[in-house]
Amino acid sequence: MSVKNSSVEKLKRAVLRWGPWVLLLAVVGLQAPRWIKLYRMEGQSVGVPAASAPAAGTLEQALGEPRSKVLVFWASWCGPCTIELKRFASAVRDGDLDAGRVIAVSTDDDPRAYERAVRERGYPFRTFLDGAGLARRLGVEATPTVLHLSAEGRVEYATSGLSLLGVMRARGFLQGE
Repeated sequence: MSVKNSSVEKLKRAVLRWGPWVLLLAVVGLQAPRWIKLYRMEGQSVGVPAASAPAAGTLEQALGEPRSKVLVFWASWCGPCTIELKRFASAVRDGDLDAGRVIAVSTDDDPRAYERAVRERGYPFRTFLDGAGLARRLGVEATPTVLHLSAEGRVEYATSGLSLLGVMRARGFLQGE
């Protein structure tokens, strides 16, 4: 019986010693492909083709504006998106971010869900429903995804998920222009 107990104790010590490292490696291993994909987004152009003249008040027109901007891909059903957009809305209302340079692009399939969310939440920046498939074209796979776009429409920075420093980083990017 004592041999069995000592084996159990050794196993417990090993799990306590190596368990957190194994868990960390598993998390990193699962997230690495997404991080690599986000990194590869940087440098891509998201501009509107020069041959087209986008209609006023559309996502294409907003993307074509010759100034840097922050794009936030979100969905009405996404809890983390609600938190992230609340942070951006608060920063705009506090004057930390220019509302004209924050663009929220919904990946919702249901236009009614998008419209209801925008109406209920009252975002102080422009919101659009991604009818043109921009998220798909860029390879956005998760929401929220935040992109920093240069004045030329090139992705300078991309991140996905909740970010405690997202608003601060966006402020620095937009002020550094």
